[in-house]
This record gives sequence, C-alpha cells and structure tokens, in this order.
Amino acid sequence: MKMIALIWIIMMSLAVTQNVDACVGRILTIGISNSVNEQLLAEIVSQLVSERTGSNVKIVHFNSPQEMYSAVKKGEVSLVIENLDRGSLMVARAQEKPSRAIFDAVKKEYRKNYNLIWFEPFGESQFYAPVVAIDVLEILPALPKLVGKLAGVLTEDTYAKLLKTAKNNGKAREVAKDFLKSRCLI
Repeated sequence: MKMIALIWIIMMSLAVTQNVDACVGRILTIGISNSVNEQLLAEIVSQLVSERTGSNVKIVHFNSPQEMYSAVKKGEVSLVIENLDRGSLMVARAQEKPSRAIFDAVKKEYRKNYNLIWFEPFGESQFYAPVVAIDVLEILPALPKLVGKLAGVLTEDTYAKLLKTAKNNGKAREVAKDFLKSRCLI
C-alpha cells in the first residue's frame, strides 16, 4: 500500500512539474491602460507568473483601448488587464451595472469576435480580469491554471488597501509581491 502511495505521489509531482515547465523561459507581455488599478493588477499577475515559472514578464502601458487591442491583434501583447465596463464597450453592449450575467455575455463575445479568453475576475465586485489571446495558450499552456489562482482573491476591502498603498508609495510592484507572499502564492 505504501508503494502505491509513493508511486502516486511521484506521478503527481511529475505532472505538476511538467505543467509549470510549460511556461519556463517564455516571455509574457501584459498590456494595460495608464491607471494605477491596472498597474497593480498587472504587477500581481507579473509577479505570480515570473516567480512560479521563471518566465519573463513585460508590462506595456497604452494610451487607449484601441491602441492596446491593436497590439494584441499584432501579437505584441499576450494578455491584457480588462474591466467589465470597457469590455462591454468593446463588444458594443450598453453600459449596465456589472454582474455575472454581463461578465458571461462579454466573455462569450470576446471569444467569438476577438479570439480572446476572459479568465475569472480578481475579485467579487470590481470585475477586473486577465484576458488572454487564444494562441498564447499554445505557447504557455500552464497560464490558465496559474493565473486562475488569482480568481476571487481580492475582496473589495483588500483591493482598496492595496490600491491605496500603491498610490501612496508609487511602488505597485512591491505591493503586489507582498500581497502574493501574504497569500502564499509565491
């Protein structure tokens, strides 16, 4: 019985290692608008991916959503930090109060119209979420599982505190790293 348990543990360890190795040495480019909100969230994703996989992560700031999505279309950006309000506008939906139903509808439209996949939101109420190009998942197959660890981790209160700290000291990278360490994600 002990031998079976040992073999099972070894097999599971190898499966996890292979999945994480699928991102090692790759470059992930995150596109964001010039806002502290998105800078903080991008740094959280960046720190998680780089610490857990060894991949290089680059954050690129854009002046407009059109400029950002143009870069996605050209393959210059792999992942964007998006919010539901702007996402609704991108798929020509009327501005409505963010809800799960709106999120699901926008997610479906992005997949159909832009070949982009919305991951689950970072928090329950702010509806910011990572959005990734489908072709990136072929290069970084472990990305959904890894970034999925961030789904729902930011309560409104926690996010407000992190954002305030990032705004006050101007060091979103340090705030993100401290947050991830406090949640034992890195």
